[in-house]
This record gives sequence, C-alpha cells and structure tokens, in this order.
Amino acid sequence: MTDENAGPDPDSRDRLVAAVEDLSHLRELLMTAGRGEVSASVVRASLQEYWHAHGSTLRAAAVSVGEELRRQSLAELYKWRAQLDAQLRTRER
Repeated sequence: MTDENAGPDPDSRDRLVAAVEDLSHLRELLMTAGRGEVSASVVRASLQEYWHAHGSTLRAAAVSVGEELRRQSLAELYKWRAQLDAQLRTRER
C-alpha cells in the first residue's frame, strides 16, 4: 500500500470480514460445547480449521494495527519533542 489514505485493499477487507464471520460461528460452537452438545475434539478441529483458513489474515491485520499504532505514536512523540524544544528555547531567553 503506497497511499496512506487508500485504506486496505478490497481483497484483504473481504478476507477480514470472512474471518470475523467465521469467528462468530466459532463462538456459537463454543456456546454449544459449553452446554455439552458438542465434544471438545469437534471444537479443537474447528479451531484448527479456523486458524488454517484465517491465520495469515489475522497476522496481517495484527501487523497493520501495530504499524498504525507505531505511526501514530511517532507522530505524537515528534509533536511532544517540538513542544519541549519550543519551551526550552523560551526558557533560555
């Protein structure tokens, strides 16, 4: 992604939507398992299938979130540094 304002590409957005939808199915499966209607092995297999299907999407989303947090943190740090420099210059006069 070269344009910061372009946002995620449609394919990655679709993959993330699919991961979220499948996660809601996992939640339902866990609730069913909590009632004793589904075995632990079925839940484990479903979790493994979920990770196999969506692991790369989740990792990419985590990297993207981390990069955005890094970018925002750096921007704030540069602002604070500029404010501190301005205050120190004012005190030196």
